[in-house]
Amino acid sequence: MDVEGRTVSEEALTHPKYRPDIDGLRAVAVLSVLAFHAFPELVHGGFIGVDIFFVISGFLISTIIFKSLASREFSFLEFYSRRVRRIFPALVTVLVVAFACGWFVLYPDEYRQLGKHIVGGALFFSNFVLWRESGYFDNSADSKPLLHLWSLGIEEQFYIVFPLFAWLVWKGRLNVLTLMVLGGLISFLLNLRDVSHDAVQTFYMPQTRVWELLVGCVLTLLVMDASGRVGRMEKAAERMLNRVLYRAKVDAIPLVTLSNVKAWLGVLLVAVGLWKITKETHFPGKWALLPTLGAVLLIWAGPEAFLNRRILSARVLMWVGKISYPLYLWHWILLSYLYILAAEMPPVAVRAGALAVAVVLSWLTYQLIEKPLRFGGNGRRKTLLLMALMVSVSIVGFADYKANGFRTLPFIRAEKNTSQNIALLDQAKTLNQNIAINLNLDPCFQLPPNKDFSFFEKPECLPQHSVHGNSPTLLLIGDSHSAALSLGLRPWAKEHGFSFYQISSGSCSLFSDDSSDPKCQDYRRHTFEAVKSIHPNVLLIDMYWVYLIDPVAPEPVFFKNRGHWPSYIDYLKDRMRYIATLEAKQVIVVGQVPTWKSDLPNVLVREFLSYGKPIPKRSFLKLDPRSLAMDQSMGALPVHLFSIRDQLCNKVGCLVRLGPDLRTDLTVWDYGHLTTAGAKFVINHGLGETILKILRAEGKSGDPQSKSVLRQENE
Repeated sequence: MDVEGRTVSEEALTHPKYRPDIDGLRAVAVLSVLAFHAFPELVHGGFIGVDIFFVISGFLISTIIFKSLASREFSFLEFYSRRVRRIFPALVTVLVVAFACGWFVLYPDEYRQLGKHIVGGALFFSNFVLWRESGYFDNSADSKPLLHLWSLGIEEQFYIVFPLFAWLVWKGRLNVLTLMVLGGLISFLLNLRDVSHDAVQTFYMPQTRVWELLVGCVLTLLVMDASGRVGRMEKAAERMLNRVLYRAKVDAIPLVTLSNVKAWLGVLLVAVGLWKITKETHFPGKWALLPTLGAVLLIWAGPEAFLNRRILSARVLMWVGKISYPLYLWHWILLSYLYILAAEMPPVAVRAGALAVAVVLSWLTYQLIEKPLRFGGNGRRKTLLLMALMVSVSIVGFADYKANGFRTLPFIRAEKNTSQNIALLDQAKTLNQNIAINLNLDPCFQLPPNKDFSFFEKPECLPQHSVHGNSPTLLLIGDSHSAALSLGLRPWAKEHGFSFYQISSGSCSLFSDDSSDPKCQDYRRHTFEAVKSIHPNVLLIDMYWVYLIDPVAPEPVFFKNRGHWPSYIDYLKDRMRYIATLEAKQVIVVGQVPTWKSDLPNVLVREFLSYGKPIPKRSFLKLDPRSLAMDQSMGALPVHLFSIRDQLCNKVGCLVRLGPDLRTDLTVWDYGHLTTAGAKFVINHGLGETILKILRAEGKSGDPQSKSVLRQENE
């Protein structure tokens, strides 16, 4: 993370005086981010360290610019030359190493994505690239080694625009404070407006994050006005505090009381943010005020406040602060590649070791690469050299992207070590990923940021009025896993004479007490109203249950306001009883599809083809054990439970392929969404018969609709 860390020898009259406490605050920020990435179970809100960095960057950069403008020494060429020598050395090094390591670790399609991310990182628009990739079916964040460059992109975009803004306002003798406050307020309001309906865009976009940098810029003007109105107000507040706390004249007590109040309040705000903010919090939103204002108060407190002088200025924190930029760059690459190799979160000891290696690499980068290129003479030549290197890196990344990923070592080893045609599996990844595209185009499946749930008005998804007639009705509801199941269920229902209807939505749980998303509340309400209106003969509920009921951590993501419910299973039982009152004649809950710790095609390449082993029909290797334990947890629900696990798994393992053609015969195309072949297998090997048995039972009791199905089945 870039902030303007300066040493005393680098100081000039137009640059800010070196403050060791800001290096210490930078250390707090980077250590928070590292702790969150390496130990998310312990430091839930560590990602707010990025917001602290934004404030520090805004403060220091604006201090340089405004003091240079005030002394009439500001130069765009000098400013951006310093930026290049500050940012490029470590970034070029890390991008080259990430690309080289990817050749040994990644599959060609992953390498292609890495090439795109290298271009985004080198040209500082990673945040836009990652935002465009943030689809429901995209690779997980842990498998993107350059994910963390989004924040650097926002900072550099700010550095491109802000100096010109400041220069124009200064030269035009406009009120720069008023304009910055206005701009920050607009950005903050956009952040509040957008975070509830599209948190991903709000997180990545500069217009909803720039207020955090502008807050630091505003602080610069307040500090520079120490002898003006702001300074007089601070001294008045200082006198009041001294009289209240010490009952003494202001001259008898050092003027640090107000500074200490600011510092302690700042620490409190940051600590509350680290404790209360989690990945499930709608962030940034209003919650971003905690780390932002906390950082402002700590910087504003000044180097003489007790916390700043004795703690933030400690040598160890100052040292970490000086290497914080390369440390931020190195740590995530190491953790991400370890995650990719293990196909899961590595053990705690391995993660801790990765952070130790990151510290060593950061120190070496700072000493051997940053300092020689950043300081000393030949500044113009160094700048041109670094710019040429960055352009070269971006060209290589773009070539990799356009080539659909260069042939990588795992791919070459698989080609060499197996007689099977690995190209078939490569095609399987492409063909099966097209399923995601088809699901996104499915009118009965909605994903954020749309969430308009227009399928409630579409006859092909739901009838606009109550269903009448002799045709039995089958209603499928749930998340994206239900949409994948519909690939096989829809043609089966048509073949057996059902009126088939569907409501599927990603990122909205049917069974949640989370009231923070109004659109998801609308989705649940309308879905249950549709069930009551249709009163289907069979209601199928299919979801990714692992996300909701985790045997390791029984309290799921969507179950935070537990109320009087002792567990989520008890809450789910109550919801199922509620569904039974909605006139659904029979309810079938589809159990958890066995899921893999990484995308199945990648697992097959890395664990089998790369070592010359044939792809088995069944395997437990890299299978998520939680997905096999779901049915046991859900067995107590007062509904029919259909176990996909029992259909796909036995003592040997779970089905990975249904036939010899890897292009079409994989059971799932990613970690656990059924392929078309997989969905048809599940329907034809148990689920379809379960539905018909239920209707036979109703037929024996005189249900005319189920009799029509039985007649067609007999024919």
